[in-house]
Amino acid sequence: MSIWGDGGYRFTAGLLVAWYPMQVGDHRESSANIVGVPGVSVNLTTDVVGMGPLALSLDQFISYEILYQMRISGPGGTVLDTFRQWIVPHIGVVKYQNADSLLEITSFAIGGGTITQDTDADSDALKDYQELFVHNTDWQIADSDDDGCDDGPEVAGGRDPLAEDPQGDLNADCALNLEDAITAMQIIAGDESGSTIDMGADVNDDLKAGFPEIIYILQGVAELR
Repeated sequence: MSIWGDGGYRFTAGLLVAWYPMQVGDHRESSANIVGVPGVSVNLTTDVVGMGPLALSLDQFISYEILYQMRISGPGGTVLDTFRQWIVPHIGVVKYQNADSLLEITSFAIGGGTITQDTDADSDALKDYQELFVHNTDWQIADSDDDGCDDGPEVAGGRDPLAEDPQGDLNADCALNLEDAITAMQIIAGDESGSTIDMGADVNDDLKAGFPEIIYILQGVAELR
């Protein structure tokens, strides 16, 4: 990624501001001249100083914190400008900080506007950006793991949208909740009303609904797994 203009200036060459993949500790330097201003040069040092979760108004992402030092040198001396940016891969700069300001985005667009903070291309109840940056699912296919349940209902119901095995989802409603535990208890008690289950949802491959399923479901509901 190169920057070609800053503060109304135009540079003779690109100044390297980001690259991917990157890691904490990476260091790059680049330089250029300012078009139309003879004898003035620009040097930019770019350091990746941190990486971690960053909460924005639309969601939480993993971002890289980058420290920039720009030196503009000419006949009148040298001016140093230091600032920071937080960059999320594939989205871009989500936060900017210098001595006077701290800014962050509230919206973005990818691919000429094909993906924005509001689009859901496959109509699976997950926003496209959530599929790309949070769940790693296919934003163009509603059921990424082809297990009969769309990604959105699986996420909302506590199931893994990338796992084909619907473990614990005994009533095949694409969710893992107390209704599944009740179904298992009904079967154990001999209640025929709970006998219609997804036999691929057992957790120990015995093709039965029993106590192992109840324990698995309750652990999931309690977020102990």
